[in-house]
Amino acid sequence: MLIVVSAFAFYLGLALATYHPLDPGWSRSGHVERILNQGGVAGAWLADVLLHLFGYMAYLFPVMIACAGWLIFKGFERREESLDLIHWMTRGAGCIVTLGAGCGLATLHRHGSTDLPLDAGGIIGHLLGQNLANAFNPIGATVFLLALFLTGFTLFTGMSWLAMMDLTGRITLAGACRSMIAARRGRELVESYRARRQREVPVDSPGARSKRRKALRIEPSTLRIEPNLPAARELRETQIDAPSPGTQELRETQIEAAPPAAREHREMQIDAPLPAA
Repeated sequence: MLIVVSAFAFYLGLALATYHPLDPGWSRSGHVERILNQGGVAGAWLADVLLHLFGYMAYLFPVMIACAGWLIFKGFERREESLDLIHWMTRGAGCIVTLGAGCGLATLHRHGSTDLPLDAGGIIGHLLGQNLANAFNPIGATVFLLALFLTGFTLFTGMSWLAMMDLTGRITLAGACRSMIAARRGRELVESYRARRQREVPVDSPGARSKRRKALRIEPSTLRIEPNLPAARELRETQIDAPSPGTQELRETQIEAAPPAAREHREMQIDAPLPAA
């Protein structure tokens, strides 16, 4: 069942999409060499009828037929009663109300030249839209037709507007939370990048540091120290005359172990008197 309904919905959509006003159909007859509609003669005839009656809303027929097939398939899958007359009459009434209200809205709010045989709402839209506009003015007719359109859509699809509102709010909140998380992560990445750039202090090479460092300059000393020759001679004689025990023994050992020439030179250095001041 679902396959047959889906195939018919696809064929009807193809016929509507390839409609051409010169093809023979419900509003035009005659002989043509080639039919431009991809659905053939039957497709051209169906497209001409639907577009004359419903205008732009005729393009909803394939979608609604496919939805009806899907609902029937799901009903059989759940083992519901296949001949629930009230159920299917309610859905059928919702489909008719949706199409009629949509045609009226298209006629009221879609003016100007179109590629359709009549206006945007077709014959049904012209009847409903113009009569309601004359009775309630265009704004009142628009409000009334919009309420009928939403009511018919709800009856046809069985959709709960409360569930739709709940789903919309849940999706909105989830999107807002994800946006906040993404913004926080982006801010953290920017802060970490700035901190990393601040830590990357350039290290100068030794050559660059030595260039910036001022060269040391040693000033010559201006202080002149006069030598105290008598005091130096007395200190020298004291060191020679009163050596420490270990030093005296080491000196004698070095003199005895040295060669004769070095020994004589060493003794002459020790015995030589200091120059007079």
